Amino acid sequence: MSKSGGAILIEEAYAAGKMLDHSEWQNILPRGITPSDIDMFIESHGMFLWCELKYGYCRWNNLSVGQRIAFRKLMFSNPRKHFICLLAHLCDNIQINTVTDIESVYLYLAKERVLFELSIPFGKWPDFVAWFCRGKNPHLLAKDHIVTEVV
Repeated sequence: MSKSGGAILIEEAYAAGKMLDHSEWQNILPRGITPSDIDMFIESHGMFLWCELKYGYCRWNNLSVGQRIAFRKLMFSNPRKHFICLLAHLCDNIQINTVTDIESVYLYLAKERVLFELSIPFGKWPDFVAWFCRGKNPHLLAKDHIVTEVV
């Protein structure tokens, strides 16, 4: 763990490091491809939870086409190891607490070339992450909860 324990120590330095201008890539990359980023990920027991944070509302179809392609390819590369969480917040602050400021969570998992969505109940995001970090595979949730196929 870092000395900061994941906290932002100097807001100005953090903000400056996040001001990435990818516009020059439009002259280099083909087909309108632009770089993307991953807001947060957690690795535990060889499994990866890839997280995207958005203001207000976030579901699969709210992602850009490029993000959907990238996340879909990532999940289907190893469906038992890669999972996507889309997190929504309503925080107007510069700093977003990725535990307490999360308003909604949608988990996406791949199975037999089909993508499924599962809503994590409000307030259960920290419990879900702790459960995941104990080596529990999110496919176990799909057995006991309502999952929706994503088209």
